[in-house]
Amino acid sequence: MKLSVVFACALALGMAGCAPANLYTPAPGQKMPIAATTYQGFKEYQTLIGSTHSGVFVVSEDGRYYDSYWCDDTRCMDDNSIAHKAIEECGKYGSKCYVFASRNSIQVDYEVVP
Repeated sequence: MKLSVVFACALALGMAGCAPANLYTPAPGQKMPIAATTYQGFKEYQTLIGSTHSGVFVVSEDGRYYDSYWCDDTRCMDDNSIAHKAIEECGKYGSKCYVFASRNSIQVDYEVVP
């Protein structure tokens, strides 16, 4: 289920315009490494978006870098536009990035690593 949502998001990003060149799509069943500092960043992101705001948390393929975008209002950019922007920003660190969470829903299997 989680990976199908990631693939759907990746497909939607491609249909919404050009998919970011640095979009990474985890393989089915692939457990993604997440650095402890990245996971802490995710926890901070969760407190910022609460339960009603749009947002996306993206992580680099190696789990060391992350970025997030969210909307303070309940009406703002759609989730695909937010994901596109976050993936482009995350990619500035020189790595491909993927959607770790859409709103508060984690989209991939992961493992926190030191």
